[in-house]
Amino acid sequence: RDLESHMMKNTEWGAVAYLSHSKYGIQKEIAKNSNTSYVTGYANQNKYNTEIGTQAATTGNITGIYDLSGGSIEYVMSYTTGSSIGVGGTSEILKYYADFYEKENWKPYYDLYASTTSTDYNHRILGDATGEMGPFGNREASWYKDDSAFLDAIGPWLYRGGYYLMGANCGVFSFARNNGGTHERLSFRIVLAP
Repeated sequence: RDLESHMMKNTEWGAVAYLSHSKYGIQKEIAKNSNTSYVTGYANQNKYNTEIGTQAATTGNITGIYDLSGGSIEYVMSYTTGSSIGVGGTSEILKYYADFYEKENWKPYYDLYASTTSTDYNHRILGDATGEMGPFGNREASWYKDDSAFLDAIGPWLYRGGYYLMGANCGVFSFARNNGGTHERLSFRIVLAP
């Protein structure tokens, strides 16, 4: 409890995405985790510790961060003010974290967006790897043809990465909106900070 662990927010995902694309990372598209059972650390059905499996890590080697492309969709602690976070089936855990962070004024642990449409990139936060990817809703123009749909009133929660059935549209730069509901293909990531 003394460490500042929290659900990953969108700007943290963006930092990891950009580092993976830089000289400190794999410098290309991260291989997708296509494991249909959502088992972590796979690339094209090859385990994390194989030559092919390491291509699913941000660094291209065994020490990188896995499953940022494919596997399951990952919620990030990022939502819009354009809608009540309690509507549309928001899961209890997402609502709990949002309420708790706002009540405690823990702004460093969530990203709050002022968006009104799924194609509105003007409200992005610099470096979050969304607005820089645009235009939204046009996969052909997005980096690596990853999915790109911003938050709106119907989908006030942001998720990243995509899941294995999305094929070419999932990736470390993929982002889309969701109503906050639960499903077997939806997950989230914890950040541990000293």
